[in-house]
Amino acid sequence: MDLFNPVFLFKYIVHRPVAVFENINIKKAILYGLIMIIAVNLVSYVIANSSLTSVDVEAQLEEWQSIYPDATEEDLPLNVTIPAYTYVQSGVVDIVAWLIKAAVLGFVLNKLWKKDIKYSSVLALIAIAWIPYFFEALLKLPWFLFVSPTVSSSIVPSIFRFISVWDVWSMILLVIGFSVIYKLPKKKIVPVVIGYELLLILLSFGISQYYFHQGRSF
Repeated sequence: MDLFNPVFLFKYIVHRPVAVFENINIKKAILYGLIMIIAVNLVSYVIANSSLTSVDVEAQLEEWQSIYPDATEEDLPLNVTIPAYTYVQSGVVDIVAWLIKAAVLGFVLNKLWKKDIKYSSVLALIAIAWIPYFFEALLKLPWFLFVSPTVSSSIVPSIFRFISVWDVWSMILLVIGFSVIYKLPKKKIVPVVIGYELLLILLSFGISQYYFHQGRSF
């Protein structure tokens, strides 16, 4: 009997992640990963546009009145939105990052421990480890609707600028997944997973610094 369904997945991923990986279905896990990427970017799109239309009205009205003193909210242009293709691109970037991460982790672990680690299984593991970001999106939407009209990039404070609680949870799930499926000691997997994430953090920091200095040069 195939236990690997959304109900089982979300029921056990929090308190019994080992059971999730013991019953993993590779094809379903990859499919769920794609669905979660679409859902997260859809939620981000809805929140971003709603935040713009609700938060920027006052600032936009003030700017508009500096040109047209008698302007009211009804006179404001209605195109204060973020194009949908922006989040389509974001989804594509997420998928490409997923494919690259699976290739890198699979290659490194194969080289280090000579395990027959299949690319599809690494894709599936990363998909399951992506669930924390799906949960974050699910929390953001009601927070936006019922608590605050503004939603920051994370409603849970970041440990550092480039790493959040969700990132840490995702890394823990990835370590558990590799240890369950490939019988690797967790202490051997942790450096590989953390090393990859640190590389991404350094890359993100480098890119942000580049654009910061580019902006200051104008």
